[in-house]
Amino acid sequence: MNIEKKLQEFYNKRGWLKQNGRFKDSIYWEDNRHVAKEYVSKCRLRLAKQINKSLNKRNFDLSLEVGCGPIQYKEYLKYFTKFKENHFLDISQKALDEAKKIAKHNSKFICKDVTKFKSKIKYNVIIINHVLYHINKKHQKIVINNLINALRKEGRLFITYNNKYSIWNIIFYIPQILFNLFKSNKRKIYFYRFPIKWWSQFKNKKSIEIKKYPLRSISSRESKIFIPNNGLGKKILAKIFQFEKKFPNFFLNVGIFYIIEITKK
Repeated sequence: MNIEKKLQEFYNKRGWLKQNGRFKDSIYWEDNRHVAKEYVSKCRLRLAKQINKSLNKRNFDLSLEVGCGPIQYKEYLKYFTKFKENHFLDISQKALDEAKKIAKHNSKFICKDVTKFKSKIKYNVIIINHVLYHINKKHQKIVINNLINALRKEGRLFITYNNKYSIWNIIFYIPQILFNLFKSNKRKIYFYRFPIKWWSQFKNKKSIEIKKYPLRSISSRESKIFIPNNGLGKKILAKIFQFEKKFPNFFLNVGIFYIIEITKK
């Protein structure tokens, strides 16, 4: 079974099942404690703000989200509110069935493996949010090129990605290897991210512009370990968010998640 089929099977049979009102994907990989709620929400909304800022009131016609899942967080709906029509693509039909319950009426749903997706439709904005690093590393470049080709002129492709050489990934390199050895197979899914410099190859294309922004400095792994679930923890996360805004270049390079914006000129 190839990587994409395994991913499809995981989410159909486990990731998009609910437990105590939450999807198991969120239980496994998000910090759902009260202390992290505000910080995590603000980080998710960074992408919405960047989309609105980049388009600057232009071309809010057609969007596509690749690997949309069930649109499991309310902040994700902010990514699409200004578009006349929204398309959602996912490898899991179960995810799309859930997404249909909350998406706007002007939506189209596509059940397809993104590695085999070549769109004849051209989009103003394409979003691939926390998905690319779960795609076979041999296919990631192909997927990005196909999505660039699916953009209209002045269209934007937004990718959220994991920083391979973030300070946390360096600190947890050995512990994470040991943890993965004992992790249940039920929770294992493919994960591979390239370093930040990998994105420079797309600059070689004519009429392509690339920008990068910090998204989130710490993941649920670090926050659950180091941030206490009390008022002090909330203050620490508030300060981290302030520093991310004040020193974006620093946190782009040391933080765990970042945004890539690719513009087709």
